[in-house]
Amino acid sequence: MIEKVLFDLGNVLLRFDFDRTYQAMAQHGAQLSILKSDAMDALKLQYETGLISNELMYQRAAELSGYTGSQDLFERSWEDIFEENTPMITFLRDLQTRGIPRYLLSNSNDLHVRHIEKAYDVLKPFDDVIFSHHAKAMKPDESIFKKAITQFDLDPSKTAYIDDMAVNIATGRRLGFQCIHYNPDAHNVAETELRALGLITA
Repeated sequence: MIEKVLFDLGNVLLRFDFDRTYQAMAQHGAQLSILKSDAMDALKLQYETGLISNELMYQRAAELSGYTGSQDLFERSWEDIFEENTPMITFLRDLQTRGIPRYLLSNSNDLHVRHIEKAYDVLKPFDDVIFSHHAKAMKPDESIFKKAITQFDLDPSKTAYIDDMAVNIATGRRLGFQCIHYNPDAHNVAETELRALGLITA
């Protein structure tokens, strides 16, 4: 029997599209090919594991890509990537109403979390959260999952874990979680799996 539910955030509760950031940056000198490169992915990895500050992220992104806009403009462009995924947010709130414990484990960064806290109510239903930039570790690394197991007092065999990334789901399965590989464009598939786990009863 499932006792607790562990959620991912991006493309589960909030859809996101980094192309919106990149297109906005390109209007101020940034080269799209660099923004979509392995070098930029490596920079984002440092940022989302809390190894560099907001200011340093801006400086290094500008140096790497040729971006000439201000830090304020960069931050506003960086934040503007999200849209609510209503079906999954409805499910989250239903769990809250039914008293089923809810936790969040997300690869994220300071700018995004601060923006989400201001612009959306999606974090409010959670009993506790872990963000990668605070934990100094990122999924799919086992260390951040083990931190979640300890901090949230999870029994993986009795915990449903919902994530959109196959590599994260693979780690979850290795650690014994009841995993749902989520696609926001196929929510009905997830509903079938959640119903099988007893988490949707209507």
